[in-house]
Amino acid sequence: MAYSFYISPTHYKTAAQNGISTRLLTDRVRILGWSIERATKDPPKKQSNRKEWIDIAMKNNIPPSVFYERVSNRMSPEQASTMPVMDKETLINNIAIAKRKYPKEYEDMATTNGIGKKTFVSRMFRRWNPLEAATTPVKR
Repeated sequence: MAYSFYISPTHYKTAAQNGISTRLLTDRVRILGWSIERATKDPPKKQSNRKEWIDIAMKNNIPPSVFYERVSNRMSPEQASTMPVMDKETLINNIAIAKRKYPKEYEDMATTNGIGKKTFVSRMFRRWNPLEAATTPVKR
């Protein structure tokens, strides 16, 4: 399908009747590559006013940049403006826990049984049961 990038005055008039600004019509046709028919007929998306949510976020000590980042990552505006911001230390600990490959209790158990971390990890790599990997003594 060939796209025509010329927008006639009648196209602008039709778009205006459908609530589409001249700039939006131009962007749809020339930047997004929409067909003129689609660009003049599809109604523009409604923009939500988030000022009230930003005010709530500010009252909860949440910076607007954090609010917008959360909303852009598909969090609801209500949750983005009320969920407290974590301090850096808590955030780093949560990331470390999420990225942990083997359960910490088994690593600690291995250490108390005199099994080094490298030995425990190599046993887990060889598909040992975590309990056996943490309790079986090292052969010397």
